[in-house]
Amino acid sequence: MKSQTSHLKSEDVAETAALIKKVIRENPYYNAAAKKEFITWYTPYQLNQHLKKKDMILVVAKIKSKIVGFGSVWKSFGGVGYSDWTMVDKKYRRHGIGIAIWNYKINLAKKIGVHKVMADSLVINKEGTAFANAHGLRRVATLKKHWYGQDYYLWEKVIGKPLAKTTHFHWMKIEE
Repeated sequence: MKSQTSHLKSEDVAETAALIKKVIRENPYYNAAAKKEFITWYTPYQLNQHLKKKDMILVVAKIKSKIVGFGSVWKSFGGVGYSDWTMVDKKYRRHGIGIAIWNYKINLAKKIGVHKVMADSLVINKEGTAFANAHGLRRVATLKKHWYGQDYYLWEKVIGKPLAKTTHFHWMKIEE
């Protein structure tokens, strides 16, 4: 199954928001409060706002014209970005789409001066832990009773050398 990964474009926002909502709702690890909150972060309106502000790296994976995956990296501060999501519709998992999204967004982050990426995963999410371990992330902390009372791992990955001068995403144009 061959997918193509690219920047999120405005014409794909509604379909992407629907995918995000579906994947979050189907996630067996988040509690109800977490799901309710996370869905509000990625409505069509919110995604369009991020596209306008250029304050996040937002990427999608498509098979033909269907969006099957999404990934994001939050603003950089001091050269550190936060990888918020790498998600794939469950029908399309185990075909390399998640790693394609991860690699695409990390390469974009490097281009704008990010030297380290932080990420998190729920402790009970064994697939997330396996993905992080397999792709070179280092677990740096266990956060007990953290967001929505759930336990999380905090991960980091150095992806480049710190620059003498760093910037926030919104000060730079994020280009393909």
